[in-house]
Amino acid sequence: ERDIELGFWGGISPDDNPRKRLLDQVRDFVTVRDKGGNPGPYSDYVRFVKRCWATFNVAWQGDPNNGGYARHVKGRCIEAALGGSALFEAKGSPLAHWFEPNVDYFEFDEERPRSTIMDVLSRADYHAECTLRADRMYRKVRDLYGPEKFWQAVMGC
Repeated sequence: ERDIELGFWGGISPDDNPRKRLLDQVRDFVTVRDKGGNPGPYSDYVRFVKRCWATFNVAWQGDPNNGGYARHVKGRCIEAALGGSALFEAKGSPLAHWFEPNVDYFEFDEERPRSTIMDVLSRADYHAECTLRADRMYRKVRDLYGPEKFWQAVMGC
């Protein structure tokens, strides 16, 4: 049963960083599970994703003292799709190379995260949109990026 409107599961460093700054702005309407360095059993994560209508992703990595921060694609994007959860991803994400923003997933503006996310959460058809987008992502993951496609690419078939 999906009882979480928008959820995030991951580690949140206490240091100032893009992930922490963004989550601090939206924490009052995103269910956050900060697992730090101890994520616990994967089955707990799977249950959490399956409870979420949508999964919130923050795709930053790096160290300000060693090259700075950069965007990247997290496994969370694929895990959300496979778990039947829609995805919230920031504008400018490299995920747009493989999936279509605002069609396959909800796109939010990191400069205005509260308003862009609340605009989506307040829609009367939010749950229906989540179901539609989660299904689109799932089908794309399965059909375009699944094991068969992977091995075809590796083997040159």
